[in-house]
Amino acid sequence: MAQLVLAAGTSHTPQLSIHPDQWDVFQQRDRELNPLYVRNGDRLTFAEAVERRRQAGFVLDEGGFVERHERCQQLLEHLSADLAAAAPDVVVVIGDDQDEALADDNLPSFLVYAADDIIGRGLDSDEKRQRRARSAMRELAEWSYSPKEDVDYPGHRALGLHLTGHLVRAGFDPAVAVSAPNGRSVGHAFGFVYQRLFGGVPPRSVPVMVNTYYPPNQPTPARCVEFGHALRSAIEAYPENLRVGVIASGGLTHHFIDEELDHELVAALHSGDVDALGRLQPHELKGGTSEVRNWIVMAACAADRLECTWLEYLPCYRSEAGSGCAKAFGLWSGRLRMPSGGGGGRLG
Repeated sequence: MAQLVLAAGTSHTPQLSIHPDQWDVFQQRDRELNPLYVRNGDRLTFAEAVERRRQAGFVLDEGGFVERHERCQQLLEHLSADLAAAAPDVVVVIGDDQDEALADDNLPSFLVYAADDIIGRGLDSDEKRQRRARSAMRELAEWSYSPKEDVDYPGHRALGLHLTGHLVRAGFDPAVAVSAPNGRSVGHAFGFVYQRLFGGVPPRSVPVMVNTYYPPNQPTPARCVEFGHALRSAIEAYPENLRVGVIASGGLTHHFIDEELDHELVAALHSGDVDALGRLQPHELKGGTSEVRNWIVMAACAADRLECTWLEYLPCYRSEAGSGCAKAFGLWSGRLRMPSGGGGGRLG
């Protein structure tokens, strides 16, 4: 029977892969698009967010940009080394899709990509050139999501089909893709894991896509907990002797950083309190913060099987409005090993 041997989580924001010297591309977009949701679900203009932060006494520490960016790189390297040492036979990657592989003609709440070959379009492919042309951030960060040339990442069709069938019997109705949806490359949430955590040479994988962003069929946090439990049962019911890892990609709060919410999330993730994660309300997870759903699925999958080995959190601000991305990285396994220079739990 298959065994769940590890779980992990990583942020995947472009901010991770662009040096702070070039963060003006984010600041300009934040001012123009005002993508700043707050915890009650309201959306603030950039000016309103600046005023709210000013009244709260917030001071932007531009001098700490480089230090926190470098710490994030250390944590990515540490997590990559942990995954290499664990050497799972296959990883189930939990991520969202932002109009990349999927389109609005068919957008399921959950999709299992059950294929032996997972398409990864290269940096100079037409698909990636078009995406880079639409975004200065993607132009700078695409190297972290895409291979230099077209590749087929190794998938695990049999496990993916098994997971789908088991999830249906557990009361879910996931979509399944046995070939590349719409012939497109796998999205950035998955490409980041393949490129930055596995150096472009990942083990066999099964991408599981969660519709975190787009109403009306985003799964609730409580449903994500249920899905994670069912996913673990499905993994453990697979008859082949496989060592399986589960990796969540995305989050934490952004583009408006909410440290109070993040600390609640980190505390629940660290302790394995999936009930607390399930009590979150959908209006608390809007915009980029919606990717927390991927971590909830992972945490529920790991619950009662794996312990948090290490977890580090860094709120990486980039403007006086409090915009930026709160980043988190962590590993769940049976061994205790802290990354040097930091600690576990609610770190700021």
